[in-house]
Amino acid sequence: MLNKLEKELNVEFNTHKIKLLQSMHSYISNKNAHTNENYLTLYGTSTYHEIWEEMCARVFSDKLHKRLRDLKLPVELNSKFPKNKELIDLIKKPKWVYKGIHTKKAKGTFIPDTVTFYNDEFIILDAKYYNLKFSEDVLDGQPGLESITKQYLYELAFNDFIEKHKFKGVKNAFLFPTYESEVENKGFVELEILHDLGLENIQVIMLPARKINQLYLDNKKMGIEELKL
Repeated sequence: MLNKLEKELNVEFNTHKIKLLQSMHSYISNKNAHTNENYLTLYGTSTYHEIWEEMCARVFSDKLHKRLRDLKLPVELNSKFPKNKELIDLIKKPKWVYKGIHTKKAKGTFIPDTVTFYNDEFIILDAKYYNLKFSEDVLDGQPGLESITKQYLYELAFNDFIEKHKFKGVKNAFLFPTYESEVENKGFVELEILHDLGLENIQVIMLPARKINQLYLDNKKMGIEELKL
């Protein structure tokens, strides 16, 4: 086993994997059993934005992967929508048409982080792990145009479903982490050409990161009303 680990170390270039292989080799060979050497090795992730997205989805009761028949809607599920489909399936995929005859659908499409309902309103939330600085005098660390455009398009993608099930309205928001202890609604971002289509502007919500983290670990929820949308 030690020989295989040594061979792997000779060809491995990924720093994380090298540290892991070295730790395995040290443990198996009992290399440091009789020394006074103390050392600390840290393992983590460089893609914490994915964890922030997962935490927000869980804390705010994401319904994207719920079957339509299991959703509590303002009115009965319209027969146009298959009961066994998930909410996420309502977002259509790009379609490529070759010379007007052969059609191919792309595998992927744009996917919101969290969709949920509150007081018969359709809530679209996108967790943004950005160090946003947003005040009367400062704007820095904000998402780009692509993120803003996609957030508007999420509403457009669900528009038929929203109308047919008589939701009272739509709330759309970016969720940013903050070291503060309270939720704060900082304002909104507007892209006029899309807002003029009747789409909701995107509210800017600062969330206390420690609180969200603890709720996630305790498998508890935060009420949508706390977002002050």
